[in-house]
Amino acid sequence: VHPRHRYGTYALILALLAVVFAGISKGAVWATVDDESTRTVQNEVFGEVIVNVTIESDLHLREMDTEIISTDWGRLLGAYKFKISKTETYDELAQSSEGNVSSTFEDMDTAGAVAEWMIWIGIGTVLITAILCLCSLAQVMPSRPTLLAGGISSVVLFSTPIIWYTNLPSDGVYPHEYLTGAFLPGFAPEPLLINFEPMPSTGVFLSILGGLCSVAMMWMIVLYNRAELTEEKPSWMIADDSTILPNAT
Repeated sequence: VHPRHRYGTYALILALLAVVFAGISKGAVWATVDDESTRTVQNEVFGEVIVNVTIESDLHLREMDTEIISTDWGRLLGAYKFKISKTETYDELAQSSEGNVSSTFEDMDTAGAVAEWMIWIGIGTVLITAILCLCSLAQVMPSRPTLLAGGISSVVLFSTPIIWYTNLPSDGVYPHEYLTGAFLPGFAPEPLLINFEPMPSTGVFLSILGGLCSVAMMWMIVLYNRAELTEEKPSWMIADDSTILPNAT
């Protein structure tokens, strides 16, 4: 296999992998927030009740899925378990919050919006790079434009998780709308304070893989342009003897 054909084929394969990883990462969970707290609530009917609350939040680019499990126990009440699942956008959470809490979710929304646009731009430029590389292998156009398109796509996709993480709030505390014991009579409404310490999840790792594939694609394109020129097409572009082609006009 001619080196130029080999590097060009590798570049096409890596471009496809970069598009797949980046596309899947867009809808995946980018971070998780887990918190667990225990408190004691005085109730006129049931007396002293111990409330154990477990909160699990999945952070997407533009919204957050929250699951709250409350397990209450008291001498007269016995054991009672309650579960709430809710999906809210960061913009909705910012509008329903105040002060530092509102700015936290505004930063989350900004980070997600920037990462989302960078993913779209990266996917678009990778596809353009693949098309230019395909046309170059087919001897339709020169190979120099692949360097420019490949450089833009690799920089955008590789920096997407980095920029998202730098814009992400590192920690903090925010109250949730769920009221402790609101489903039982006589309980005082107390908002839950959730410790906000996001941990990277599947979406970040998929985005990193997409960025690495785009960088590897760019390296193959550099080698492709440095390789000796040839006027032949790759073997996988040439029809074999068994293929019936239309008559020349």
